[in-house]
Amino acid sequence: MNSPSTSLLSNDEGKHKKVIYYFQVIVIYAIVITCLLNVSLSNDKDCTWTTLLSACIGYLLPPPKLKKK
Repeated sequence: MNSPSTSLLSNDEGKHKKVIYYFQVIVIYAIVITCLLNVSLSNDKDCTWTTLLSACIGYLLPPPKLKKK
C-alpha cells in the first residue's frame, strides 16, 4: 500500500510533468509561428526555416497506431 507521503510525491511529479509538457508545446507553437512568418516574408534561407518548421510539426503530431486484427 502507498503511504500518503509517496502518493503526494507522485502527484507533485505528475503535475511537474504536465507543466513541462505544456511549456514545451507553447514553445513549439512559438517556433512554428516564427517559421511561418520568416518563410512567408523572407526570400533567402527558406530551407532552414522549412526544415525547422517540419521538425516542429513532426514533434507535435501523434505517432501512428496500427490496428491489430
